[in-house]
Amino acid sequence: MVACTALFLGASPLLASQVDGGAQRVGNQVVGQLQVLGWRVLSATSPQWLGSRPAGARWASLGRDQYLLARTSSGEPLQNILRNADLCIVMDRFLGTGMPVRGPTVLLLSNLAYDNEIAAVQRGTWDQIWVPSDYVASQLEDLCPATPILIVPPAVDFDIRTRGQHRKFSLLMPHRMDELKGWSDAIELCRLLLIEESAWTMTVPIKQHDQWEVSSGAQADSMLRHAFIRTRPWVPYLSMAAVYGQHAVTLFPTVLSEGFGLTALESVACGTPVVATRRGNLPSLAKRIAGLHLVDRVATRHTAALVREVAEASVSEGDARHARECFSLRVQGTAVQGALRGLGF
Repeated sequence: MVACTALFLGASPLLASQVDGGAQRVGNQVVGQLQVLGWRVLSATSPQWLGSRPAGARWASLGRDQYLLARTSSGEPLQNILRNADLCIVMDRFLGTGMPVRGPTVLLLSNLAYDNEIAAVQRGTWDQIWVPSDYVASQLEDLCPATPILIVPPAVDFDIRTRGQHRKFSLLMPHRMDELKGWSDAIELCRLLLIEESAWTMTVPIKQHDQWEVSSGAQADSMLRHAFIRTRPWVPYLSMAAVYGQHAVTLFPTVLSEGFGLTALESVACGTPVVATRRGNLPSLAKRIAGLHLVDRVATRHTAALVREVAEASVSEGDARHARECFSLRVQGTAVQGALRGLGF
């Protein structure tokens, strides 16, 4: 493939000091896939995604008062990069549209659960839209019937060999303390578990000073006051294999219609079963991987009984390996190459 230049716009993995969240992780993987193919990938994002200005980043204006940060080894102006880019990839929650790029523009869409994601689809003119699942693709049929929609699935890309020591009566809730992620239901489920076994605990990774973690200090205090909750420092997702492996069950009580369910996939790939709500793409994912158990509601005696049953056995090594192979970087790379061929590269 001839060397090409891609501009990546959004919650940029090349600019952010920490890659977090499913959408950002997939963005990081797509950037890596382009680099493996020999692409030169440059990056820009709106300052709302960054807590501080990274070393080597520069402010630049891009019309309509959209200010971006760009970091390039050549130091060329962002406007020149836009004019000369062979491809522009825009992440779903980036507000810039109508980019004056030479080549095609692709929307990398993780979900349609938020209004700004729907707005990103409607505002832009896209040559392709890359989505993580058939579930998201089906939601786009009416919004953009003439735009090619391609499945670019997430991948399990961390070292599975670092799994930690399994603890029997332990839940992992690897999401921010948000009602959309089912926090209150998780608390109630723990209370139901404690009726029959007082040893149950729920671990919550906490990232300090994260505006998404909790809405206020008072809310955090009330959430964390329960004696059965254990907090641990947040770790980068590439180190999460050890965290998943330390727990009997991963809890995923999301209220949102998840576009894929990357947390569930990663946990199963590490050998830790998942109990999740039947939302979004999760039913489809459960048909492809073993160890993902779905319920309509989390805060019920039925779910508590299911958690006790699931906690008795880890996901088998064969099933964990199957999950990793179904959603590997190789599979994702094949999807990216196919999408690029459709754009003429």
